[in-house]
Amino acid sequence: MSALRLVNETQITSSVLTVNIENVFSNDFKVYQIISNGINKATTGNVNINLRLINSSSTVVTSNYQWGNINLKANTTYSNNYTTNDTEVDYFFGRAGDNEGTGTVAWIFNPYSSSDNTYCIFQNQYDNNNIAPEGTMGLFSIMSTTSFTGFQVYSTSNIDEGFIRVYGLSE
Repeated sequence: MSALRLVNETQITSSVLTVNIENVFSNDFKVYQIISNGINKATTGNVNINLRLINSSSTVVTSNYQWGNINLKANTTYSNNYTTNDTEVDYFFGRAGDNEGTGTVAWIFNPYSSSDNTYCIFQNQYDNNNIAPEGTMGLFSIMSTTSFTGFQVYSTSNIDEGFIRVYGLSE
């Protein structure tokens, strides 16, 4: 029987552009679940909350991300977004603004493996400046057999609060 084991819990309590969550991926698991909630910023306007992986040398990786998502909107039609060779995974943790917060559930596969590519599926929910609820369903891969031990929460505008939990899935 499979079970989830809490590997890390990180709370954002001060205004920062990045949060590094390191030493969470290891040989213990091949599959991890990342759950975030309440990632927020105090200033007005929306800002994307993105993801970058951290390799076993504690270096934040800023290349080779391939990602795509569908942005589902309650008040209008959806939009598709995708790119190759990007510097991060856009919208991974959603979009924060006007004290609304975000929530994300993701499954990441083979992050620690140095012989397999790392890939992920994710979905999130947020409010678009109090206009209407939105959500993103997406995926990403990084075409590299690098061993990753963690990830970075990245934004171009300070985020002020939130929780991120990482679970390992046992076989």
